[in-house]
Formats: sequence, C-alpha cells, structure tokens
Amino acid sequence: MDATLFNNFNHKTVLITGATGFIGGRLLELLAEHTTANIRLLVRDYGKAMRAGRYPVTMIKGDVNDSAIVREAVRGCDYILHCAYGNKGSAESRNKVNVEGTLNLLHAAKEEGVSALVFLSTVSVYELTDKAQLNELSLVNPHKEDEYAISKLEAEKQVLDFATKNNFHATVLQPTAVYGPWSPSYVMRPLASLQQFKFPLINAGKGTCNAVYVDDLCQAIFLAAITAKAAGQKYLINGPEHFSWKEFYTALAAMIPDSELVNVSVEEMKRIYLSSNQKKPLYKIFLQLLKLNKDAVRELLQYSFFSDLAGFAFKNLPAKILQKIRPSYTSGAFKNAKKMMALDPQAVKFFTSITLVNHAKAIDELGYKPEFGKNKSFDSIRIWVKWYFKLLDISSSKS
Repeated sequence: MDATLFNNFNHKTVLITGATGFIGGRLLELLAEHTTANIRLLVRDYGKAMRAGRYPVTMIKGDVNDSAIVREAVRGCDYILHCAYGNKGSAESRNKVNVEGTLNLLHAAKEEGVSALVFLSTVSVYELTDKAQLNELSLVNPHKEDEYAISKLEAEKQVLDFATKNNFHATVLQPTAVYGPWSPSYVMRPLASLQQFKFPLINAGKGTCNAVYVDDLCQAIFLAAITAKAAGQKYLINGPEHFSWKEFYTALAAMIPDSELVNVSVEEMKRIYLSSNQKKPLYKIFLQLLKLNKDAVRELLQYSFFSDLAGFAFKNLPAKILQKIRPSYTSGAFKNAKKMMALDPQAVKFFTSITLVNHAKAIDELGYKPEFGKNKSFDSIRIWVKWYFKLLDISSSKS
C-alpha cells in the first residue's frame, strides 16, 4: 500500500464500526500504526475488544440501531468506515442492523457534516452464473437462502439512494472472498476443518477463486473515503490475480500436518451432504463420542456415575452394539479416522463457479492497486499461523 495514502487521515477523526471483527480490526491496526488519526470505535461488546484495546482509541459502547449513540459517535467525525453487520439473533434483528443501522449512520453523518461514509457489502449480492465476467452492471440477485447477502443488497440500495438524494459522499464496496490473518471464513475455519476432516475439492478444485487479501481491501476502503468520484458509486474489489480453489486450499493445507485434500464430484458431494444431514440414532452419537478420545473416556470412568453407567451399559446393551464397543477398549484402537467434510448445495455452487470478477472500475476511478497475489498473501498467512498456533511447526509441514 502506498504510504502516502495514510497522509490523508493524519489529524482526522475516523469512526470504524465492526472494529472487533476481522476487516474492521485490520482497518484499525493500519490507521493506528501508520497515521495520527483520532480513531473512534462503536463497540457492542467490550468483551470482544481486546485486540482493539491495544491502541489509543476512543470506544463508544452501543450499536448502530441506537440513534442517540450513533449521533454521539459520529459527531465531529471526518470519515466513517462502516464494517459492522448483524451476526446475532433472528433474521429480522440481523436485517435491522444491516439496513436500519446503516440508515441511522447515514442520517447522522449528513447532519454532522461527515466528509464520507464507506459501506462494506459483498460480492454475494450478485447472481452466481456461468458467465465469464462479473462487473458492477451484472444482475444483482442474491441466493434466496442467503439472508446476509439479501440484507446487504437492501442496505446498498439505501446507501446509494441516500447519496444521490442528499448529495452526500457515500460509497459501496463489494469485496470478493476476504482472506488473511484472523479471517474466520477463509482461513481460521478452513484450517480447523483441514485438521478435522478430509477436505473436499469440488470438481478437482477447478472453480475460480475470486478472493482479496484483507490489506488490499483496506486500501480500497481508504481510497473510497478520499476519492470524490466515489460518491454514490459501488465498486467490486478483488485481488490482483485469479487462481483456483485448488491452489487456495493447497496453500492452506501445506500449513496443517497430515491434512488431506480429496477430489469430489458435485454428485458425490450431494450424496455426502444428504447423508450428513440424516438424523442418527442417539446410541450411535454416543458411540462416536466414546471413540473420539480414549483419554477422555478414562477420565470420565474415574467418576462413579460414569463407571456405573458403563457397567450398566455392558450388562444391558444388545450384543450387536457391544461388539462395536469392546474391540475399541480391549485393543486400545481409538482411531480418529477423518470423515469427508460436507458442503451444502450453495457452497458447492460457489466453489464450482468459473466466473471472473472484474474490478476495473475500482482501478480506473479509485486508483486501486492490489498488491497481494497468491504467493505474497500466503507467505503472510503462514507467518501468522506459526504465531497463532504456537505448537504448529511450519518447517515440518508438507509442501
């Protein structure tokens, strides 16, 4: 990122919503470490603000649905970087955060003379198609079961409408899959899944990975805030190169010893998914728990309740079931064989799409210059993984 970009925020007051999350947290780090900005955070839960608390920031407790709190947070601000979204409660309450909360910020920003507001949306507002290219003129039609994308699209419309009617600098950014250290969806959960499951590459992982490293997205957010032409506009934001999901997950798998990537067809995954959603008999679930960890079972058997329960089970369970249990205890063979990870149909469609996201508009109008290609981004993630998982020896990981 061009260091001179940060000069635009020196001595400015910047409000970040969602700073306890992945993207908002990285915006905070970059501003705190590279500018003299006066940084404010609107925080719902102080218990989640430990990382944010490392920096000299002003925290205001509350959320975007409280008009009075929003007005207090916005007063005197130059820029608002709006990353917060509804992630708790019912679909109605989450939608209220995404839509009504965003409107609260817009009204307060206009009335308090804020220079610009940047709203973070998602590429998921567009319809997944087999077309070669996707750009800002493509059809917006989020999946009917994707409540997050549906509410983000509704909020987008409010932002753009408000910007036009009120001659206000509000901009919508639509990032692709955002990854990097602390990314819950594209780094942390996949790493955990690679440890626990056989990880599926749908159609051999040939689908197009439209993804943007978090620092590149932050660059786009900063540019959208200071670029006059961005007022009332929306921009797709992607990384500097397209690669396949096989390349993406192979890079992650290299950080997890004994991880296993398996080629799976769409039809095979459909069967796996349907099987995984069948309700199992309670005794099978109990047997599965017993087989997961032999040391845990031994610990439990120290307590009279569990030892009596085990004794009762061995005396009264049908012979067919006992045959499944006894070998595990007598041989000590508590093998934790990995099962195939199941993906729902929406995820399968996402991972098999070959559409290329085109962010030429952001390059032309914002001066966006993404820097983190596959090699640079995964080098950074590898360093973070080594720190985060202190027991993980990267040097012994498979390449």
